[in-house]
Amino acid sequence: MSDESDSSEPRTPVYDIEINCAKNIAVVTWSGDLTMSAFLTFTKEFLEHPDFRKDLDRLYDFRDAKIDLQSDQFRTIYKALQDDDAVHGKRKVAFLVAKNFDFGLMRMFSSIADRLSADMAVFRDRNEANTWLGLPSSF
Repeated sequence: MSDESDSSEPRTPVYDIEINCAKNIAVVTWSGDLTMSAFLTFTKEFLEHPDFRKDLDRLYDFRDAKIDLQSDQFRTIYKALQDDDAVHGKRKVAFLVAKNFDFGLMRMFSSIADRLSADMAVFRDRNEANTWLGLPSSF
């Protein structure tokens, strides 16, 4: 029996955006394949979300996603985020992952994106991510 996360068959990317204005947090839960195309579509929808505002902290939950990005695509994403950095403002960004490989990828991205107005960190544990973001561990 194969593990779905190791499957080579593409899975449709799906994301859910939940913005809690009172806690100043956007929680984005991904499943399926996180591709460049999916990320660009998400970014547009996120910026157009009626509750989006500058300085909004983010928790990206990639535990059920397959991150299917190459290093040059991370640079392209960084460039797009850099172009919109003033729109996003000062924020904390937590990446939540399940696999060691994804942990390494997101650490690499965090180091590439160190000039953004964002503090970034990668986590395997949701409670630790919540604590880092200043949220209750049960959030």
